[in-house]
Amino acid sequence: MGGPGLFVVAFLDSSFVSLPLINDSLVVLMSVNHASLMPLYALIATAGSVAGCYAIYVIAERGGEPSEEAAARGACRARAGGLSA
Repeated sequence: MGGPGLFVVAFLDSSFVSLPLINDSLVVLMSVNHASLMPLYALIATAGSVAGCYAIYVIAERGGEPSEEAAARGACRARAGGLSA
């Protein structure tokens, strides 16, 4: 799996798929096998987690604007329809 796999697991864990304890377990197991690379594994897991959180933030930010605008248009139409009747 290595570093790239750890990044993907951390990304998925922080964004679309919940993978409880898998990310932490991988960091521990990989660090036990290669103790000198432990800081690198921690950095990779952190970077994947931050990237996953940012991806969800961007998706929510882009998805929130159109739905708010649509709700506002619907409210305006409802008011306009009530006034014209």
